[in-house]
Amino acid sequence: MKATLPKEKVTNAKWDKHRKSDWPSNSYLVTSKHGSIVEAHYYYNPKADGMSRTYAIIQVYSLNHECEYFTGSGFASGCGYDKESAAMADAVESAGITLDEDISGRGNPLLREALEAIAKAQLRSIGSRAKVKLYAISP
Repeated sequence: MKATLPKEKVTNAKWDKHRKSDWPSNSYLVTSKHGSIVEAHYYYNPKADGMSRTYAIIQVYSLNHECEYFTGSGFASGCGYDKESAAMADAVESAGITLDEDISGRGNPLLREALEAIAKAQLRSIGSRAKVKLYAISP
């Protein structure tokens, strides 16, 4: 999978709208030795039925280099498909990032591949081919 980042900074994440302090969250963090970071967070209401919204927020930035950063947020609701990947597809689009494959509703393996592709695109933007490492972080 390949990701293409926008040419200019995009800051479309709506943090306060999506984050509820008492809602559980699942997160992914993709890092490299050159400081490229992709953070992906999901929030959902554990008391609601299976059709309630799942929210996603993505941040893409670099710790060690001067480069643009990108943020986006999205959501998915309903049932019968993978809402985490659908919400993240919405957040990725909100951040102006283009993927060469559709990840919406297609599950965790493809979602993880997309996050790694975004980190690699960030590294390419600073001229690095370093390897990336993905971490799944759950409460």
